[in-house]
Amino acid sequence: MPLYSAIKDIIPSLDYSTPHASFVLPFDTTIMEKSSEVAEKYSEYKNIALIGIGGSNLWTIAIHEALGKTAEKHIEFFDTVDSEATERWISMFEEKLKKWERCVIIVISKSGTTTETLALADILYKRLFLRFREYISIVTLSDPHSKLDTLAQTEWWERLHIPPMVGGRYSVLSSVGIFPLELLGYDTNELIRWAREIIELYLQNPTDSPINERARLLYNSFAAGRNIHEHWFFSKKLESLGKWYRQLLAESIGKVQADWTSVGITPSTAIGTTDLHSIAQLNLAHTGDKVISIVWLKGQESTLLKVSNSPFTSILPNIVWKEHTTIMQAALLWFEKAVWEKNIPHTVEYLEDNRAYDIGRWMASRMLEVALLGEMFWVNPFDQPNVEDYKIHMKKALG
Repeated sequence: MPLYSAIKDIIPSLDYSTPHASFVLPFDTTIMEKSSEVAEKYSEYKNIALIGIGGSNLWTIAIHEALGKTAEKHIEFFDTVDSEATERWISMFEEKLKKWERCVIIVISKSGTTTETLALADILYKRLFLRFREYISIVTLSDPHSKLDTLAQTEWWERLHIPPMVGGRYSVLSSVGIFPLELLGYDTNELIRWAREIIELYLQNPTDSPINERARLLYNSFAAGRNIHEHWFFSKKLESLGKWYRQLLAESIGKVQADWTSVGITPSTAIGTTDLHSIAQLNLAHTGDKVISIVWLKGQESTLLKVSNSPFTSILPNIVWKEHTTIMQAALLWFEKAVWEKNIPHTVEYLEDNRAYDIGRWMASRMLEVALLGEMFWVNPFDQPNVEDYKIHMKKALG
């Protein structure tokens, strides 16, 4: 069934029984209300340890870094079984707990059996929870009746659920994304509102929507041999947004079709101006294999760092009294012009700084775009068969 028809049919009845269920989430107030209710319960907790892999944490990282809410609460993302990183994070929480600061440990696994997530949860349980249990609460997010959910019920931990047909990388507007962001103090209503509006706009005019145009650009470019989609974010704050999209595109479209033909677009992320001194050389010299999307974060003008007279500026006097943002904009305009002159297919987007609804609009647009790409490629953008193979083989390797 075409994406337009599938979404149009399931939204009015809040039908979670199809693979397109993630597009119902912005319209389901029950999930949002439950997430907010639990977040309010732990609103006084200043420290958050979020255990999750991939879609379970990338959304929260991306929003947190893009919107930049700081100071009041501390969060660490336990997303790797790298022992050195884990030890460093645990030591940080130990120091806070010794000062009687409260902590929420959030354990997210859609299947309830993710190896790395359970290994990390185990070490935090032993090193933190058993020693400081009067200052720690555990909240789990999983499919209803998964092994993790059943364990949480047995232990009397707080439980939130992910609708079973909502895939991990599309779960950002479920409790997976809403609960941690509410806990951090973000206005998730703005994120949800824009996600809902972008879906409604698409349904009003699916054929001529900008989302369909972008998906068609990527598809046609792939057919012409351009199998790399590179995002250039002209703001360091948006780097994790690129990582979120990287997972979404790679896991959704990198598939084998029914005739055993493999397809896939390789996502890449670059940061302006940093990577203009390296990756731009490749982009502008080897031009036939990629599509470029340029994203500029408006509102950076509010931080008016300015170059002044100094021994350093005597080397380059034309930058004296220029604001850093002006230098950044000049770099973006030069890069866009160079990309245009090289005939590289590209798009340019502007996001507002510190406006949650702009980020919500961008992310909802990308989810629709990738779902449309799956339709064009004749692959299922909602499954991940090779990831499941990896999980099975890793468990076999562990005996």
